[in-house]
Amino acid sequence: METDDMFLQFEDDLDNNIAGGSSSVGDNTAGSSSQQTTPTPRRCAQSRLLELERHVAINGRIPMTIAPGAEKPISPHVVRFSQAIGVCVRKTFPVRCLKWTDVGREYIEVVKGDLQRLFVLDFNDQAMNRFVEHQMLTTFKEFRADCHRHFKKYSDPEEARANPPNALVGRDED
Repeated sequence: METDDMFLQFEDDLDNNIAGGSSSVGDNTAGSSSQQTTPTPRRCAQSRLLELERHVAINGRIPMTIAPGAEKPISPHVVRFSQAIGVCVRKTFPVRCLKWTDVGREYIEVVKGDLQRLFVLDFNDQAMNRFVEHQMLTTFKEFRADCHRHFKKYSDPEEARANPPNALVGRDED
C-alpha cells in the first residue's frame, strides 16, 4: 500500500508538471540532430492512429462486427481496431486510477465515442460491447504496469518525476 501511495504522489506531481506544460514541443528544431531518432512505442501508436484516420478520411468508417457465437471480430482491420482501442485508452483514461473499478463510466464512453469516429460499431451487440470493454481493461492493466515499472526504476521520487515515461510525455491529465 505504501508503494501505491508513493506512486499516486508521483502521478500527482507529474500531472502538475504536465498541466503546467513544458514548451519543449516545437522548440527543439535547432538541436534535432541530437534528438532520439528511434520511434518510441507511443510515437508508433500515434503514427498508426494517424494512418488509420487517413484511411477513414479516404474510405469512410470501417465496419466491425462479431459473428454470432464468436468472441472476437473477424475482419482484415481487427489488428487496427485493437490498436485503436489501446491508443484511445492510453490517451483518455486517468493515470491515477489504481484499479479498473476506479475508471469512471464516462471515460469508457469517451473511448467508445472515439472508436465510433473510425469504425462502424453496434454497442447494442453484447459481444461487441464485451470485446471492446475487455480490450480496454487489458490495455489499462498494461498501461498501469508500464507506468508503475517506470516509477520503480528510480530510487528517488524526484528523479522519477523529472523523467516521466514516454507514454505520459505531452499527455493532458485531469
